Amino acid sequence: TQASYLMGAFLVGLSVCRNPHAAEDFNTQLEQVIQWLMRIFFGATIGFSVPVTLFKNLTVIGEGCFFSLALVGKVAVGPL
Repeated sequence: TQASYLMGAFLVGLSVCRNPHAAEDFNTQLEQVIQWLMRIFFGATIGFSVPVTLFKNLTVIGEGCFFSLALVGKVAVGPL
């Protein structure tokens, strides 16, 4: 059941936090994986909150093109 998975995760976390060597090994082994997963979950959270149905409106598309051109202009003029 789901409760047994949660209990197992709790017990593993409890045992890792009590042993300083285990916590250090956990951090070194999973540091890059955790960074990658955090980027994916953050991007998905932001991406799924965008209402895609509004993209049918020409005003939204026009404003998006305008702001994109403004961004390109700022990037082009920035090094000057």
